[in-house]
Amino acid sequence: MLTATIAGLGDGEFSWGRIRLSDSGRGLYLDIGGLWYTTPVARVRAVMEGRNRKGPVSVVIFTNTLFE
Repeated sequence: MLTATIAGLGDGEFSWGRIRLSDSGRGLYLDIGGLWYTTPVARVRAVMEGRNRKGPVSVVIFTNTLFE
């Protein structure tokens, strides 16, 4: 599901939260326990491909309209 979201095929719901691709396609939004985080898609791909062991994540503060 994460791979499909990064590819722009839709949002994803998991037991731990939800994910959504940004409008530009360069960022990934994560809703984990009611807190919103964002990370660059390029860095997520690097972790998934095994080139990096971890990537940056930032807390986002905005209205809860990403999934409406």
